[in-house]
Amino acid sequence: MPVVFVGGSGVGGGSGVGSSGRWLAGRARVAGSRGRDRGPGRRTVRSRVEALVAGLMLALGVLALAYGIQRAVRCFDPPGWPSGAYLMIGVLETDSRALAAWPASGDRRGQVAVDVDAKRIVWPDRPRRGRLCGVKAIVYHRAENLDVLLAAMATPIWHVPATVATAAPITWEALAVAAGGGADGSVSMVDNGDRFVDDLTVMAMAEDGEVILRYGNDAFALRPGQSWSQLRVAARGDDTTGKGPKVDRYAPGPEWDAAVDRALTSGGASPMTLIRVVNYGFWPRSKVMAAPGR
Repeated sequence: MPVVFVGGSGVGGGSGVGSSGRWLAGRARVAGSRGRDRGPGRRTVRSRVEALVAGLMLALGVLALAYGIQRAVRCFDPPGWPSGAYLMIGVLETDSRALAAWPASGDRRGQVAVDVDAKRIVWPDRPRRGRLCGVKAIVYHRAENLDVLLAAMATPIWHVPATVATAAPITWEALAVAAGGGADGSVSMVDNGDRFVDDLTVMAMAEDGEVILRYGNDAFALRPGQSWSQLRVAARGDDTTGKGPKVDRYAPGPEWDAAVDRALTSGGASPMTLIRVVNYGFWPRSKVMAAPGR
């Protein structure tokens, strides 16, 4: 016959199963509460990371916008300025005794090349693009000793006043070829002590192309097509000051011609430098080119 347990053991077994279920449910509630406790912390860290990333993206966007605005301002032509044009200013220096050795074993390479008729510049050291966004003027400085090129450089100008270091020493190292055909070795080809030069300062530019310039202590205005010239001749006599020879300056005219005659014929040639500053007028920026392969 069936056995029926009455009393604590049977009831206890049932109650034991129920208490185990309640214990497991309690553990689940505890685990769930712990998981919920960790949730806000995780969300806080995640929110901070997202805020940091958003801040960085915003900063990059602001920088990109500022860069774009700067380029737009630099590329903006002044009122009345020809679109896409700049003023071409030339500083042409001709020296009589600035060449320290000759002949050299090779041509002067890596210099700026200018075609005045085509209004074009080929700029060897411009990176990749030869076109200069927003440039207002370019100062072209060419120095030569009679017919030998010493240097040809170009300096872009975006704002005035601006000073161009046309009096800076010219560096040219080359192998000087001896009379017998052998190489004497690498020497400095330029004697900068016999270059009587100053820096050029572009003081102002007008929309009609007129420029106000200062070369050394001489200030003058040039309209497109106009030029300014000065002859500088070393005065005879020993240098007693240690600052180089005294230099006489002459404007074009009879005194200029007489000074050249004296320098060339009176007991040996005195060093001379002829300076000519030219306003070539407006040239197109699209013809400022990089050299092939740049």
